[in-house]
Amino acid sequence: MSVIRSASQKAQMIHNQEVQAVSTDVINADELWSFVKKSKSTVNRKS
Repeated sequence: MSVIRSASQKAQMIHNQEVQAVSTDVINADELWSFVKKSKSTVNRKS
């Protein structure tokens, strides 16, 4: 196994152990909006 893959798996394991039950009042939808904008730009428009 590569050193990078091993380190990334360890980092993910630590993250999953430490970051649990995070509550939030605000949801950031930048990724969703980016996806929607991209999807709309690829749709064929009827004239």
